[in-house]
Order: sequence, then structure tokens, then C-alpha cells
Amino acid sequence: MVVVALLLGCDSVAEDDDGLVSWAGYVYMDVNAPGEERLAEGNVTFWPAPFLADAQLAAEQPYEDYAGYYEVRVEPAGSTLVRITSELTRPTVWAGDAPQVDGNWLSGALFGVTDVWIEDLFDPLMGDGDAWVDVARRDEVLVIGRPLNDAVECQHITIAAADGEHRPPCWLEDDEGVAVVVTSGPISWFASSAAPGEVVVSWLDASEAYQADGGDVIMAWYLTGPS
Repeated sequence: MVVVALLLGCDSVAEDDDGLVSWAGYVYMDVNAPGEERLAEGNVTFWPAPFLADAQLAAEQPYEDYAGYYEVRVEPAGSTLVRITSELTRPTVWAGDAPQVDGNWLSGALFGVTDVWIEDLFDPLMGDGDAWVDVARRDEVLVIGRPLNDAVECQHITIAAADGEHRPPCWLEDDEGVAVVVTSGPISWFASSAAPGEVVVSWLDASEAYQADGGDVIMAWYLTGPS
């Protein structure tokens, strides 16, 4: 699955004998947010496959002293989407697998994104971060991807949605953060617009299906290739 960082669980046993596991951890405002910028005011919703309309689960913040710490009870080892919303962030969609036993996602693995963060990301890549913010403002879906290792190359990636299938633009950054457009080989980032609804990101022999509304940002991060 895409979100490798979400797959790691603690070796503990669920307290309730209901067959479900506790999945918990901190959610942040964006990838660069310091510890105090946790998502204290917002909603985190888990949507297990097969994505039935009435099966969405709202995570709770169980501890008053730990703002931004969310917990949900889900089926173990099941595929799930995670949707993060707040007044300060753009709706953000992740995908991953629930742990087999009670566990926490890694700190910093889940975060919303802001328009400022999108602009800061894309300005060095193409000089026009506003253009990518406008994708979401036009009620399209913005897909942002970041492979975990060099085995995932630009020519391996396709994005399919109601408006068709295509290969997204890709960029490679050097050690100094200077980015160039590439069409093959290792990459640092890829991005695309897509129609709302089901959006499938495919790479090598793997794929991930998302459900996204207009204005959402899909975070297709942590893509992995053969080890």
C-alpha cells in the first residue's frame, strides 16, 4: 500500500473483544508543521474498503491534554482511506493499511495541506505554485506524489480517473533543491489534476484507489518499488 509509514503497529492486544483494533496518532497541519501545530480543530475520517457509503468512521481525540491526537477502531489489516479536513487546511486524502493489532501511525506520517504549502512546494519545481492551488479551487482533485525509493520512476506512474488515464508531470530535485522536469528515471515528485470520484494511482505492478471530492488533495506518498 501507499502509506508505508502507516503500516507499523505496536505489538499490543486490543482491550475490547470486538475484533477491532485501535489505530491512533498525531495529525499535523502540514508536513512542515512544528509540534505545536497539530490539527487540534478538525476532522479525521477513516473509510475502510470497499468504501461503502455508510461505513465512514470518525476518529476521536480521546485525551484533552493531547490536542491533535486521534484514535479510531477499525478492522485489522484492512485497506482504508483517511480524509483530513479543517478550516485552515485543504481536504486531504491518504491511503494505507490498518495494523493487525493495536498500533500508532508514525508521528508526522499524517497531515493536512495548506494552499501556502502547495505554493511553496511547486514554486521551485515550475515557478508557478498558484497554478496548482487553482486546480483544487476549480473543484478538481490535485494529486501529489512522492516515491519512497528510486525503483519508482516517472515512466512507471499513471493516474486514471473519470477524465481518462495519463502519465503525470515529474520532477527531480538535486541535493540543493534545484528541480528539473523529467520524463523517465528516478524522481522526487509527480503531480496531476484529476476528475472527482475514483482516482487510481498506478506504479510498477502496484496501484492505489482513492475516492476524492472536488477540491481534495490526494497525497500519494511513500510509493515503493521492489526491495
